[in-house]
Amino acid sequence: MKLTKDKIETSFHGYLRGKSESLPYSDLAKKIDFYRKNITQRFLTRREEDIIGLPGKNFIASVKVDGAFTGYYYDEKKDESIFFNTPTHRVFLGLPINDEMKQIMKKKGIKSALFMGEMHASTTTPIDFNARSTVYDLMRYRRNPSSDEDLERIGFRVFDVVEIDGKDWLEKEYRERHDKLSEIFEKDGRIAPVRTKSFSNTHDLQEYYFKTVVKGGHEGLIVRAGHLTLKIKPIHTLDVAIIAIAEGRQDSRLGENQLATALVALRYPDGNYQVLTRVGGGLTDDQRREIWSQFEIIESRSFITTTRDGRAMKMVKPQLVGQLEYLDIITDHEGEPIMQPSLFFDKDNNEWKMIRLMPFVKLIHPRFIETDPIRSDKDASNIEDVRISQITDLLDIQVSDSVKELKLKSSKVLAKAVYDKGDNAIKKFMAWKTNKGDSGYFPEYIVYFLDYSNARKDPLKRGVRITNNLEQMWKIYDGWIKEEMMGTKGDLKRGWAEYAVSDNRT
Repeated sequence: MKLTKDKIETSFHGYLRGKSESLPYSDLAKKIDFYRKNITQRFLTRREEDIIGLPGKNFIASVKVDGAFTGYYYDEKKDESIFFNTPTHRVFLGLPINDEMKQIMKKKGIKSALFMGEMHASTTTPIDFNARSTVYDLMRYRRNPSSDEDLERIGFRVFDVVEIDGKDWLEKEYRERHDKLSEIFEKDGRIAPVRTKSFSNTHDLQEYYFKTVVKGGHEGLIVRAGHLTLKIKPIHTLDVAIIAIAEGRQDSRLGENQLATALVALRYPDGNYQVLTRVGGGLTDDQRREIWSQFEIIESRSFITTTRDGRAMKMVKPQLVGQLEYLDIITDHEGEPIMQPSLFFDKDNNEWKMIRLMPFVKLIHPRFIETDPIRSDKDASNIEDVRISQITDLLDIQVSDSVKELKLKSSKVLAKAVYDKGDNAIKKFMAWKTNKGDSGYFPEYIVYFLDYSNARKDPLKRGVRITNNLEQMWKIYDGWIKEEMMGTKGDLKRGWAEYAVSDNRT
């Protein structure tokens, strides 16, 4: 395959790294997206201490390589030998592993194939592809190679076979699929199957984890136990700016003036903030009181965020740096980007302002590090202390050095209906056109439902439905009102009264 200039992001001698969506085969994009969504993203992330409690007596454990999830496609007729990734569908051509994979396929008499694996890099001299490496090294060699040797250092660990000569291998048990990989590829070298062993008890499995991960320094283990597939990894840490907080409630275990939840962010080189996650676990009660007392709470009307139970969080002056631990990072949700707000902090007016939503990441199981939840030696006002490269250096995602405001049209309310039941309950329905459908970040139409009743344990319930079709929006809006408000004869349910209704449909 050939890439046109407008599809090339990196070019070095014969090596080409394509831009996002440079993969020309839509069927391949769908297959790797399906594999990621229905297989790898369904792996359950666990800690080392969870190993001993795993069910069953038959375990298949593979050493997890610290690299980048990558697909490989071969087609003898088309003379194709392509590595490509997801979710960006970027292609990699002209690497030594492209040619080596092609030779292996020819030697084994394979006409077409699709494999999944981990592209990784060796930093040792001489090159040793069994030695511990990091995804950061791979990104460095892939994005900006400075010599042919850099490209020679890139390897591929194959962990699954999807198709061979038109035959679907995902229908088979993993043990049979891995046996096929062992039949095709040599045990060691630049291209090889992931190292895999079988165990009959959790004691031996735990010892293997200690040997390969704790002592050997590898990223983790992928363990298949019956129908479960587990990703067992050591904990990673991250320094973050704390930008919003919420305290406990009088009716909960955590009381007032105790930190219950914090919103944390990282900083772009231009100083703006990228929201990362909410986090609240890992703290003792005393730590929650002590940390709460250190914040400078500010009034911020331009940006407001809420806790998971719908309470408004208090925005704070960005000073404290929290130290988090987490198990894993994901870059998309079922193939869709994870959109997070990027913010500007106006120091002169102590005001947080929304710039735009940006595709970013999600942390799996984030929590404060109990022994050192706040970095007293760091300050969020220092960009380097909470730099976004802590994330971007680990992943093949495109993040610019600065965030520019997205100019968007104003929304228009199309319909609103409010019903009340005395002083005890209210239900509100709204439909509006965002006028932002062509931005790629928002749907064109939104229907919103609010249900409040002081007689319930959880008084406030809300719902949102979205669509890009006007006719469908009205069906959703009318159907929601009928479902919630109307009796079997088409009149209002008993006790409810119409408070305010407006409808601008034409």
